[in-house]
Amino acid sequence: MNQIAVAVISVKSPWFMGIVSGIILVFIGVVFFSLSEYRKKKIRTAHRKMIMENAQHLLEDGQVDEALTIFTELLTQISRYREPKAYAQVKHNEGVCYKHLASTTDAAENLKKAILCYEEAIKILDLNKNPLEYSQIQNDLGAAYGTLAELEDKENNIAKAIKACEEALKFFTAKKYPLMFATIQFNLGFSYETLAKLRENNKEYHYLKATQYLEEAIKTFDFENHPLDYCKAQQVLASSYTSLADFRDKEENLQKAIHASEEAVKLLTFEQYPLLYAETELNAGLAYSALAPTQDPAETYPKAIKALEEALRFYTFEAYPSEYGDIQNELSSIYLELGQIQDRENNLGKAILASKEALKVYIPGQYPLNYAKIQFNLGSAYSILSDIQNKEDNLFKAIAAFEEALKVYTPQSYPEIYASTELNLGIFYQALADARDREENLTKAAECFEAATEVFTSDKNPSEYAITREKLGEICLTLAPMFDKQENINKAVKAFRETLPLYNIETQPQEYAKLQINYGNALTELSKLSDQLNNATTAAKSFEEALKIYTFESNPQEYANAKSGLADAQRVLAENQNKQDNLNAALQNYEDALKVYTMEDVPEQFAKVQRSIGNTCRSLAQTFNKEGNLSRAIKAHQEALKVYNLEDSPFEYADVQDDLGNTLMDMAETRDKELYLVKAMKAFEEVIKIHTFWDYPMEYANTRCKMANAYVHLAEVQEPDDNLRKSIAAYEDALKVYLPDQYPYDYATTINNIGVAYKSIAESLDTFNYPSVAEFHQSQSDKLNNAINAFGEALNTFTIKKYPLDYAMAQNNLGTIYSLLASIDESPDEDVQKAIDAYEAALKVYRPEVDAALNKKVKANLVKLKQRFNKE
Repeated sequence: MNQIAVAVISVKSPWFMGIVSGIILVFIGVVFFSLSEYRKKKIRTAHRKMIMENAQHLLEDGQVDEALTIFTELLTQISRYREPKAYAQVKHNEGVCYKHLASTTDAAENLKKAILCYEEAIKILDLNKNPLEYSQIQNDLGAAYGTLAELEDKENNIAKAIKACEEALKFFTAKKYPLMFATIQFNLGFSYETLAKLRENNKEYHYLKATQYLEEAIKTFDFENHPLDYCKAQQVLASSYTSLADFRDKEENLQKAIHASEEAVKLLTFEQYPLLYAETELNAGLAYSALAPTQDPAETYPKAIKALEEALRFYTFEAYPSEYGDIQNELSSIYLELGQIQDRENNLGKAILASKEALKVYIPGQYPLNYAKIQFNLGSAYSILSDIQNKEDNLFKAIAAFEEALKVYTPQSYPEIYASTELNLGIFYQALADARDREENLTKAAECFEAATEVFTSDKNPSEYAITREKLGEICLTLAPMFDKQENINKAVKAFRETLPLYNIETQPQEYAKLQINYGNALTELSKLSDQLNNATTAAKSFEEALKIYTFESNPQEYANAKSGLADAQRVLAENQNKQDNLNAALQNYEDALKVYTMEDVPEQFAKVQRSIGNTCRSLAQTFNKEGNLSRAIKAHQEALKVYNLEDSPFEYADVQDDLGNTLMDMAETRDKELYLVKAMKAFEEVIKIHTFWDYPMEYANTRCKMANAYVHLAEVQEPDDNLRKSIAAYEDALKVYLPDQYPYDYATTINNIGVAYKSIAESLDTFNYPSVAEFHQSQSDKLNNAINAFGEALNTFTIKKYPLDYAMAQNNLGTIYSLLASIDESPDEDVQKAIDAYEAALKVYRPEVDAALNKKVKANLVKLKQRFNKE
């Protein structure tokens, strides 16, 4: 086996010593060189550290520019690639300097520079390798973005601040770095709350995150050890919980907000921290205000007022106009609500004052929505105040305020708010109509309700849809007697019918029953104009539906309303079927209503029902027990007149006197004719004290005709000539209204009656009152010719084609007049022929199959005439 030759040098050899010496020298040189470089690096590091410490001292002393110069210079001496950690550290410090500079000058520009520095440093460091430095810079980056957000691009910068802070939290745990952890938690809570205010989406999520982070911060920032941080966190927490209450757990979150506010003011006094104190009190005020409707409002609203007034110590009109306006607006809303609970006049007055203060800020051109909202509050306060004092003046002010709000709340821009405003405006006009210009204001109310109905739908706004249509129905029903009767009643019926599907008898019994009463009232009125039987039957069913809910024991007032309405419908039904049964049922229902409608408690309703009883008994008198029912009717009308008088209720007084007069006229046909006719005349004289010729011409003319009829009947028992002349004068008064071109039928009817009166005068003349028979006959002839002229004038309107029955009546009257003339005329042939022509004209209408009785009567007159004057 071949051996490998190995050269072996003896240790004693001089080569060995030379080699060793050489190696030692080389090693010593290498070591010396390494030690020299290490020393230089150590010196440089120590020197750099000294420079950085010096810069830090300068920064702490407020010499930011000098510190920045040092850090910037250092960056030129450090290689980013060879010494990345050192470079990142200096870059971080450079950013800190820019952050400090931002607090004194060019804030946005310097913050952006700081952010660039932080972001460059973060790119160099790594969370796993440099966790502390990396997380510190992320925290500072979050703070810089948060501060920049106050100056520009708020939403975007806040989002970046949140991202940086959440990145920092990966390292700064509560256990190892409790204070840093708490600080970051606070910053995150503040940022999320700010973001929630900025973004329309995910508000609930952002407010919830804010409360979670702030609650974490407070676990470390306890009041004993970190009082200021604790109170600041509580202050922001209060604001977050107040806002979160709009989305979930309202009462619980508001209570938390109030508790947080109370904790915050343990340290944040007005004297030491005026801004934070004001913000805290503002949060508390808003929380109390939101909590009040569900938790003892009489106690809670005053707490809200107290807190908001404390906030106003700082937020003055001069220094913080926007916040001042917001607080005054909130105070206005609170006083408005409180005014409906207690001390109404005082609180509403304060609501008005607060609204006016807010309007100093809310100029429509700059703050249109706030302007409109406060006008809404102002109008609401004036409207409620109108129930207490100065009704007209306050309603005018309420209307003016709401009309101002409508300049902003247009149907295109804010349809639902617009509709709500129109709805309220309609209610104001409806109330104003009770005080003045009734028809005009009710018409305006109807227009407002109709505008609201064009927006509210049964799907999206069922409650508002129902309320608006009910209001429209009520107004149209009230307007119906004033103009466009059928159109308004049809509108009312339609409005109520469209609302019916929205109310269920099981789930909304009260609303259901109320609507059924309104619907029934509208149908009853419609039945008087068209489809009488069907509409009255449906009306009765509606009232019966209401009475399933409204009992005498549970809802006496509503029960009485339904009973009275049912009776009204039954009176209409009586005109079509089962007259006596329906009228008796109506009377029973009116009597049931009077168990509630007593003269002492509800005199107006008492009088109204008594009037209805009177008219029902008058109708019932036509079927049986005439005298008894008329006596009962007279008594009922007299009961109504214990409430209605000429001074306080003139129109109702006039209406009942008219009904009483009609009933007395009927009674005069039964007994004590003269007595009851005189009483009827007195009743009608009371009527025309209100229904004067100038103010109410149609009603005046109608009453004068009734008075004329009473004089005609009175002439049958006393002073015929005098009473018949009075009747003619009364008819002629009516003709001042019933002009032939405007009211042809009324004109013709009245002038026909004048003809009848002249005929009666002619027949009542007594020869003993005249010096000679010739003068007697001449007087008779004059009266009969007047009658002929009157009937002839009536026949200009009463044509056989248009008014056949009236035509026949007038022709029959003419026949009678000519017959009378023929009996006193020396040459009767012409009069006889005219009488025959008139009777025959009447018989063209009074055929046996049309009216057998009148046919027989006129034929008898004709036969008698012909026999008398031998005209067979």
